[in-house]
Amino acid sequence: MNTTQEFKPLTKYKPGSTRELWSICLPMMLTSITTTLMYFCDRIILARYSIDAMNACVTAWMASAVPSFAVFGIAAISEVFVGQYNGAKRYGELAAPVWQMIYFSLMMGVLFVPMGLFAGPWVIPDAYEAWGVPYFVWVMSFSWLFALIGALSGFFIGQGKAKIVFVVATFGNAVNIGLDIVFVFGVPGFIPEMGAKGAAIATVIAQSIQATILFTLFLRKDDRRLRGSSDMRFKPALFKECMRVGVPVAIAHGMEVLAWTLLIDLVAIQSELHMVVFAICQSVFIFFAFVSEGFQKGVTAVAANYIGAKAWEYIPKMFRSGVRLCTMVLLVLLIPCIFYPDVIVNAFLVEELQSYSYEELQSLFQIAFVGVWLAMFFEQLAWLSIGVILGAGDTRFLMIMMGLVAWFGGFLPVGIGLHIFHAGPLFAPLMLVFYTICNSTCFYLRYRSGRWKQKVIA
Repeated sequence: MNTTQEFKPLTKYKPGSTRELWSICLPMMLTSITTTLMYFCDRIILARYSIDAMNACVTAWMASAVPSFAVFGIAAISEVFVGQYNGAKRYGELAAPVWQMIYFSLMMGVLFVPMGLFAGPWVIPDAYEAWGVPYFVWVMSFSWLFALIGALSGFFIGQGKAKIVFVVATFGNAVNIGLDIVFVFGVPGFIPEMGAKGAAIATVIAQSIQATILFTLFLRKDDRRLRGSSDMRFKPALFKECMRVGVPVAIAHGMEVLAWTLLIDLVAIQSELHMVVFAICQSVFIFFAFVSEGFQKGVTAVAANYIGAKAWEYIPKMFRSGVRLCTMVLLVLLIPCIFYPDVIVNAFLVEELQSYSYEELQSLFQIAFVGVWLAMFFEQLAWLSIGVILGAGDTRFLMIMMGLVAWFGGFLPVGIGLHIFHAGPLFAPLMLVFYTICNSTCFYLRYRSGRWKQKVIA
């Protein structure tokens, strides 16, 4: 059995230190920001094309996110296996779980293509069908690419090689933003104006590029020789184990995204102002989620390696380092959310809405963005705890708790407030704070209990 003395650090810094965690988390944060920037820019570009197109994009994206994020959650579980195998020095087995998740991602194409072609009219509200359905067809049909990227990224993240994933994601998403402008607005005489459909096509091309580059790197000579990436065999027992650990993650994300998808439909029928306020606040929340997502990915990779090496004493130290890093980064995010909300609002709104002036809308968003910032703070603390829990493979608890909080801490309170009490447009964004407080509290208590130590894979 491995001991702490035998543990091979992922970086040149002390295990569990702030510098070690930062060196792993920073590339993951930058990777996440390039990904969220892709969706954020989609919405800004579409908002300048048409507010209706932006609202339709938000609705269609959330509808496609339910199955695609669920499948991504399964495929990305390769990171946990790779991390624990790496910590346990089982280097020749690192690629085996990745191959199983590659096959799983390809299998999902058989499901996603017909869903993309036929499910759009059933899941997109009538008011947004004209713009939303074409967007949904493309994004949903190729969502298996998203899962494939997650499976391949796990190979590098689990070894602490997060910079590779960052560089590839940056390149792919830069391509997406450039193609967004071309395909949404068109090029007279060359490329027709495609609106929301063009944004979806740009996303598919960018994801195809990312997956191709990651797969090519996965098959490099050293990885084929030392880490088993040339062994393409389908291994039923390992595939089953990956599914056992990954499926609860998929169900958790699926229940969470489904709750917020249905909530968007409820918000959309209140008024155009309700939908615009919620859509912009949600876009900002998703954009700045790169912080919590980056920390979670980094913490999961580091924790999985510690757990594989049985180096338990480093985990509390790493957790404290994570809290310090979260706090410092979120203090920086105060600047755009609290002091310059008008810059964010003006990026989306190019025309006055209903009878509201710019000044009235900016005052409204000044309050809304305070709630968004607080929600980001508690969400980041939640994902820090989740990173450790996920790194151990304690995914069944993750499934149960994320589902309960999404519905009873998110959907039901907001639904009751809007449908029964006819709350104003600020209600749904501000309820994000309550939802994230519930999340962070539940997962921190699980981390403190230590019960996740009983779920180790390697």
